[in-house]
Amino acid sequence: MTENMDKDYVLGLLNTTFNNYAIGCIAGDWLSNKTSSSLPANIVLKNLSFSEISVSFNLKPLKNMLSDQEMRNKLINEHMKSLIRSFIKETFEIVKLYANETKQFSILKNADWYQFIRVIRNNLAHDFRFRFRESDKKILPVMWRDKTITVDMDGQPLQVHIMNDAYAIELFKEIYQFVKIALE
Repeated sequence: MTENMDKDYVLGLLNTTFNNYAIGCIAGDWLSNKTSSSLPANIVLKNLSFSEISVSFNLKPLKNMLSDQEMRNKLINEHMKSLIRSFIKETFEIVKLYANETKQFSILKNADWYQFIRVIRNNLAHDFRFRFRESDKKILPVMWRDKTITVDMDGQPLQVHIMNDAYAIELFKEIYQFVKIALE
């Protein structure tokens, strides 16, 4: 971040993070509703083309995967896991960095959702399993709304009843409002 970082800049970063997530969700939805025959065999992306080089993707392996329903489901599931991982991690890191740089971390740390998203972020940053350090175990359980993360979840995978795309969006909205209202 820069010395000129202010709340508007951070809110802009958060909006960009949300928009990237939305585009990824749209792509996942599009892929789940298209036949593999609607994809070209090869594509050159204009936004990745430069005078000295152009980027081309051979889509034949992807077309083959999309033609098999089981592989399509697996591909889209992995795509959505990647999106939620990026969405949660980027949201958390942007707000944490801003709070640290503006000396408002104590305000952030006291937000209802802070420990919850921190634990979720750690889970998503590694292997989608809860791996609690001793310091984490001392603060557990952590809650957000009706979601609770407990010490007995150590080593367990992140379940959709704790975090999924809908909850990620709701959590993002709360965090966004928190930045708008509670931080300077």
